[in-house]
Amino acid sequence: MWQSQKTQAIFLFLLIITLTYFTWKLVRRNKNALYLSQNLKDTFISFDTYQNYFLLGAIGVFLTDIIIRLAGYEFSPNQYFKYGFSFFLFLIWALSFLFPTILKNLPHIFRFTFISYFFFLTFSYAFLYQEAILLLGIQIFILFSYNNFDKFKHFVIFNIATFLIFFFLWFNQYVPYKEGFLYLISQLAIFSINLARHDSIIKAFDRFIFSNEVVNHGTSLVIATNQKGEVLYCSENIQSILGYEPHEVMKLKFWHLTKDKEFIGEAYHLNFQDNRLYTRKLKCKDGSYKIIQWKDKKFNNNITVGIGLDITEQKSLENRYQNLIENAK
Repeated sequence: MWQSQKTQAIFLFLLIITLTYFTWKLVRRNKNALYLSQNLKDTFISFDTYQNYFLLGAIGVFLTDIIIRLAGYEFSPNQYFKYGFSFFLFLIWALSFLFPTILKNLPHIFRFTFISYFFFLTFSYAFLYQEAILLLGIQIFILFSYNNFDKFKHFVIFNIATFLIFFFLWFNQYVPYKEGFLYLISQLAIFSINLARHDSIIKAFDRFIFSNEVVNHGTSLVIATNQKGEVLYCSENIQSILGYEPHEVMKLKFWHLTKDKEFIGEAYHLNFQDNRLYTRKLKCKDGSYKIIQWKDKKFNNNITVGIGLDITEQKSLENRYQNLIENAK
């Protein structure tokens, strides 16, 4: 038995070395992986999402225990703890709507709760009662650990720490031999899946960052309008071109603020020509006027994307050149 366990321990060690190598290669290929991952989650995981995590977690813990009992599993000593934990999750969800401080710190509360309950499950499985359903719960926590941490390195540290803890418990026979070995293999497999997932997200987010920089910090003004001419999107560089903030020009306010006398609303689409060049004289926020050369493109049946280039200086130079020619004559 000892020789078999020792052999499998060596096998696990070799798997860890292989996985560590591929992790290093992954991070090396994505030099900004840690930075991008942090920004990605800060950008897309909103407080509303964390509120949903707490609510779904409360419902999930309660219903799971009910279903397990209906399936014929014996009464577990931690049943009342599960009900109390479910109530705690629900309470945090409800209080987050009433107290801004709780809402602001919801991500930190969720991470603390996630880690605490994970180690409670691990302790219960190792020292109280070794039910398969507990081991399944631990694996589910490992699977979703990638979504729990705001930094990629924290996710890696959590997975390494939990793997080493469970490896210690398995090697010292605190957990069943066969089930423990299969769990360790499954955790390595789940970690590999999350690494591949992280790699694909980083690549997609990299492309998003590049496109966002080009659109919002380039020299061209980009707007998207519907059939009525209402502005649905405006690039951030409108502030440097016309002086307005994007939120100030939404809907029909763009045309009112810029005093575009040639705006005709839905009638514009009657004679629409894709990629047609035309110029408009638009009023800036400071009261001055700029000449914008537009090029429109149909995005779909309801959305038209307009790309505007500031040619005020170019027109000014052309006018001065024309005046010089006329004066010379």
